[in-house]
Amino acid sequence: MATLATIKQDFYDIVGEPTDSTVYPSSDGGGTYVEALADRVQDTICRENKWWFLKNKYLFATAVDTTLDGDVATTDTTIDLTSASGYPSSGAIWVEEDVINYTGVSSNQLTGVTNIDLAHDDGDKVEIMYSIPSDFSHEPRLILKGAGAKPMRYIQVDSLDDNTESADDHNFDFGGQTHRWSLIRDKNGNEFIRLKNPTASKTAVFHYYKEATTLDDDADETTIPDPFARKILPFFMADLAMKERGDNPDGLADDILLEAERELKKMKNYNMRRQWGKRQKVFNMYRSGNGRIVRQIIIN
Repeated sequence: MATLATIKQDFYDIVGEPTDSTVYPSSDGGGTYVEALADRVQDTICRENKWWFLKNKYLFATAVDTTLDGDVATTDTTIDLTSASGYPSSGAIWVEEDVINYTGVSSNQLTGVTNIDLAHDDGDKVEIMYSIPSDFSHEPRLILKGAGAKPMRYIQVDSLDDNTESADDHNFDFGGQTHRWSLIRDKNGNEFIRLKNPTASKTAVFHYYKEATTLDDDADETTIPDPFARKILPFFMADLAMKERGDNPDGLADDILLEAERELKKMKNYNMRRQWGKRQKVFNMYRSGNGRIVRQIIIN
């Protein structure tokens, strides 16, 4: 990956200004004009498309719902569960719409408990909240691989909603079992996936596209990989800067923009080839005689 320092130097070479330019000021970590411009241009480009370099996935295992093994007060720092099987070493739980955080698990006890807003009773239902990455940008997908009647069935849920109330849960059938999910944001801004009523452990994959990283220090690396970053970012930056600052001799910025758009088109074509090459392959199996499809085999 190219660094912000490299992109800035390329920018100054294009506009024909020294790095200590007063027309286009910049300093390491200062959040000045050129640094902010680089960050703005990269963010705009990254939001334009489903770029291969933004695609990511996060895997986790589900845990079966349990109950409280004892009353819980708002001042408690530990919570006893009937079973903590499958619980990660830290995370959050959902009890009667109360999102409670914990930092440790000892046998069936959660430790380092914080953010208890309501008192709860022995036997109240407890659901685990599944942490998800905070850098996802658009169109995330949740895919579950289950067990039971249809062990190889994948369920894809598009466009997760920002739901904070259990009444907005989404229902879907999974191998003969009905599940509900919602995306929960707690009072501290942390985001979790809530999967209600799992009766067995399952593997879940959260597919998403990352947000572009912030560029504000010379050592920061671009989200757009080389060689595309150096061929695109400084040229778009130069076009915008020259027009914004009124420093555009003989319409030079327009020529620079054409070069930037040519390079961006090359990256889009490269992105399309990569996406096409990784599309699912679908093979149809037909029933002899009537030509009806009886099964589709999908190879990722």
